[in-house]
Amino acid sequence: MLVNIPERHSKYLKMLVEAERVANEEEAKTLAFEDGLDEAQSDIWMGSTHPDMELSLLRGKQIALEVPDTPEYMDQLEFIAQAFNVTLTRAASIAFLLGLLNQYLLLKGSLLYQQDRRFRRMVNEMPHDGIYDEMVSDFAEEDAQE
Repeated sequence: MLVNIPERHSKYLKMLVEAERVANEEEAKTLAFEDGLDEAQSDIWMGSTHPDMELSLLRGKQIALEVPDTPEYMDQLEFIAQAFNVTLTRAASIAFLLGLLNQYLLLKGSLLYQQDRRFRRMVNEMPHDGIYDEMVSDFAEEDAQE
């Protein structure tokens, strides 16, 4: 199945590999897609009728990424498309991007983030939920107290 995302976000797939969080870009794609499917469904089960992200993140020059095509994924996408009132293609893009951007903490917790200033800057510029920054601050405070 092809998923369209803005080209500017594809670097995060490479960063997951570079930070050794996954073995290769195919694993990064699967991780992002499955995480995004779970995230979108969770939001829907909590009563959301739209994705928990700025839809402007979907704008820009698009690239197509190949992700596994399974009946289970299709069932999940149909559920998401219906709940968010979007096409299957748009639901796949939303799910993929939700999952990809959810990898912020995974990247931020990497050794590469600690050691490489360029990588750290790229992660810090990654679109993410502000709650993640609060969580990281809370963890740092707890560590300082111990």
